[in-house]
Amino acid sequence: MQLKQENLSQLANFPIMFFAVTMGLGGLSIAYRGVSEIYGAPHFVFEILRFFALGVFCVILGFYIAKIIKFPRAVWGEFTHPIKLSFFATFSISLLLLANAFNDIS
Repeated sequence: MQLKQENLSQLANFPIMFFAVTMGLGGLSIAYRGVSEIYGAPHFVFEILRFFALGVFCVILGFYIAKIIKFPRAVWGEFTHPIKLSFFATFSISLLLLANAFNDIS
């Protein structure tokens, strides 16, 4: 099954800035872990939040990898843009926040 041309053009415009969503969800889950430890809030909410953040990260990563494969010039355009270049750090910061959220798993 092939993607329609309209869907492909939407993929070409998929911004790197979407990784900021993962940063927000990862930070929220880490903050809720502190709330659950200090104030005794239900811990299962933290579990849901961190796995939701991981799922969102995987979906966004999948879309961005597809963009890299299908539209490398669009990715290069983002990378060379003076403002959009700053948002490439959202990927690595998202990984750090997810690592922090999952650091209690052994």
